[in-house]
Amino acid sequence: MSDVKKPQDRKPKAKSTGNTECFTFTHDGVEYTLRPTYDVLTPGFLRKNRNRSDMDAFFTMLEELADAETLDVIDNMSRTEFHELQQDFYKHLEVATAGE
Repeated sequence: MSDVKKPQDRKPKAKSTGNTECFTFTHDGVEYTLRPTYDVLTPGFLRKNRNRSDMDAFFTMLEELADAETLDVIDNMSRTEFHELQQDFYKHLEVATAGE
């Protein structure tokens, strides 16, 4: 008689609670969503911008991902708000690439 196979006891993968491709932030009670991150930040984009300073690279990414209205909101943030946005964006990149 053959042994009966039992399924392995594994936890199912966590389901995404949102679109990790798009970065969103809230400013003054309004939510803003950038274009899908990895549709824009392709290996070619990163290669072409690899020699930029960290700040220049960050602004280049924002200019590619945000529309004019969102850029205007970012431009008028306080330094503290902008620093928080920058930290949140880099966390978004870490989470979005964790599954790769």
